[in-house]
Amino acid sequence: MPQAPSIKISWKIMLTMGIYLVALGGFLIAVPKPSFREAFTAFPGNSWTDFTSANAKLSELFLIMEKFVGANVLSAAVLVVGITLPSSSK
Repeated sequence: MPQAPSIKISWKIMLTMGIYLVALGGFLIAVPKPSFREAFTAFPGNSWTDFTSANAKLSELFLIMEKFVGANVLSAAVLVVGITLPSSSK
């Protein structure tokens, strides 16, 4: 039984989203400072370097939490890609 056109395009959209999430998760794990620095500056209005110099241990904890978020995104992305690829062959 051939696939409907809507199914043919939907798995491509989901696969594209999964690949984007793999890249995003990898970026958050590899280089968390640039992404977190902008978010931190926007929230309290203080600079990240001032916060780091005042609270070294707490700033390190924030960066570890950012890497953890990246690991969660990466694991979800691997699941999305793993579920989407077999559905493309049906």
